[in-house]
Amino acid sequence: MTIVKKGTKKAQGMIDNYNWYTNRNGLVNIHEAYSSPSIYKVRAWYAIKDLCERMNGYGLSVLGHNCMKYSAAFKAVENGVEKLFYFTADYDYCTEI
Repeated sequence: MTIVKKGTKKAQGMIDNYNWYTNRNGLVNIHEAYSSPSIYKVRAWYAIKDLCERMNGYGLSVLGHNCMKYSAAFKAVENGVEKLFYFTADYDYCTEI
């Protein structure tokens, strides 16, 4: 997982995207984003969901999707610090909020 330094443009962009998408669409799961998701998308979703649950995370949502890929994110508190965990098809990121 790549740690993105708090206050950078990349970190702020991830936070803004999470807030914009969830404020606009609410929390969206994989089956709401796709009418018939591939087994690979479903497996990736449940791996992220499992991580979210193990970290006592909240606010898990698909943030954007097309026919090939999707991104998802959730928030969790680690050592008293709220963090955003952001997943794309190619990378996994974490940043402090």
